[in-house]
Amino acid sequence: MKLKHISWIIVISLLFSSFAFAEKSREYLKYEDEQVRLDIYNPGYRNCPVVILIHGGVGIEGDRAIRYAGFATDLMNKGIIAINVYYFDSKRENWTKTIIQTINYIKNIPNANKDRVGIVGYSLGGTIALTVASIDNRIKALAINAGYLPSGFTKENAANLPKTLMISGTKDSSIHTLNQLKQWFKEFGKPFQTKINEGLGHNNVPMGIFQENWDAIVEFFTKNL
Repeated sequence: MKLKHISWIIVISLLFSSFAFAEKSREYLKYEDEQVRLDIYNPGYRNCPVVILIHGGVGIEGDRAIRYAGFATDLMNKGIIAINVYYFDSKRENWTKTIIQTINYIKNIPNANKDRVGIVGYSLGGTIALTVASIDNRIKALAINAGYLPSGFTKENAANLPKTLMISGTKDSSIHTLNQLKQWFKEFGKPFQTKINEGLGHNNVPMGIFQENWDAIVEFFTKNL
């Protein structure tokens, strides 16, 4: 009886020791004279992959803060640490550097796996994500929703990109970016996924399609990080 009792204690202890306590925290990325807000959504498990979310040109305040909190929560529920970066807190010329500094910051998160990092960007954020992923080989997966090629971005830059998912509508000017990247990736023999929304432009995407796009992004990171 005593041995049986001890066995149950061990089982219960193991269950509690492996239980994850998910949490959201507000941290600050400080470098030079910059101080940038980071909202970190941590599932609490060991050895978690990390995804950095880069918002579009409208920003992440007001109603959009609720939307991006939902994005981050979806990732956290899949066991991924999600970081919303308020990169507008930095100077325009430092936006790319801010994302790179955020990647550097990951070393301060004890349960983060620094070898399993992805970034996702929407519109302007997609352009920044493309730039960062082409120059920082710590990025292992890249998702771009309605993003554009950065100025001066070449085939040689594209050769440095990791596994990539590109989403665009057929009436969105970002479709040209999708088609160009797709062509280059085929030439390189690199993995590349697309989701094309027929007849849709850059704005006013129906909520159902909007959710489908985001679900595809979450699935992409779940499989590739």
